[in-house]
Amino acid sequence: EPDPGNVPPRKLVHWRGRIPGYTHIANANVATIVVPTMDTTRLTFLIDLLAARRKPVMLVGNAGSAKTTIFNDKLAQLPDDVMSFTINFNSYTDASSLQAILEQPLEKKTGSMFGPPGTKRLVYCIDDVYMPTPDKYGTQSAVELLRQQVDYGGFYDLKKLTMKTIENVQYMGCMNPTAGSFAIIDRMQRHFATFACPFPDGEVLKTIYLSILQGHLANFDPEVGKLAENIVGATLALHRDVADSFLPTAVKFHYQWNLRELSAVTQGLCLAQPDYFTDQLPLARLWLHEVHRVYGDRLTNEQDMGRFGEILARIGRNW
Repeated sequence: EPDPGNVPPRKLVHWRGRIPGYTHIANANVATIVVPTMDTTRLTFLIDLLAARRKPVMLVGNAGSAKTTIFNDKLAQLPDDVMSFTINFNSYTDASSLQAILEQPLEKKTGSMFGPPGTKRLVYCIDDVYMPTPDKYGTQSAVELLRQQVDYGGFYDLKKLTMKTIENVQYMGCMNPTAGSFAIIDRMQRHFATFACPFPDGEVLKTIYLSILQGHLANFDPEVGKLAENIVGATLALHRDVADSFLPTAVKFHYQWNLRELSAVTQGLCLAQPDYFTDQLPLARLWLHEVHRVYGDRLTNEQDMGRFGEILARIGRNW
């Protein structure tokens, strides 16, 4: 047997060396596309590590930070013996309505024991865990029902008032700490391995949207394809200036700018077809149309529209 003292140390690889390559999927919705970055690589590695050991995982981040997209991408890659069930919480979700939803994918095993069909394992993906409105005691009954299932392995039959044991289930969750009730009860939060989902910086955003747009324009005329970098740069500059210039107020509470706007512009550009966009000018006009649709249509008065026009003209000149 080899001497343990002579075993060479394992070579550590930086996360940059673990980032997988991106393969463009034609006609895919941009909101469902995951372009691998260092942050997504780290998060998916940790999710895989914990989910395989049936540990609950939660991603926490602001709106548009791709929490749901990362989870959906992982759920789509689950093995055959694991099924998923996504539940979207809202302000009206309560314990009684949630219990009926939780029971939908389950089947009766023996007596009071329930579980997913056959020998499968079930992953509940809870989106917007923070959303249920607290009652007058400050309790979110839907979250408390989940906690009861995690703590005691089940919940009560509302008619027979006997305990229903739930087996072979686990949870994943997403939460926005700046909206809804801002947090959930600590006794539930403690069960989750919680990870921050940061907003990508400028270089990462450029890599993401340039990969998508270049993948879509690969079959276009080469001169049209050359426009991808200019379009992505102009879109990011416009997004940054709009976010700095049009801040949310009590009246303009909808002035919220995040990755969803960038994805919406890119999705519109990805509807272009090579038969109709044979040179650069039509694609530039399509970009103008999309930014007006995504950003301009959200503005509420002539003054804001004028400022938006000035920003767009300045970025267009630099382009």
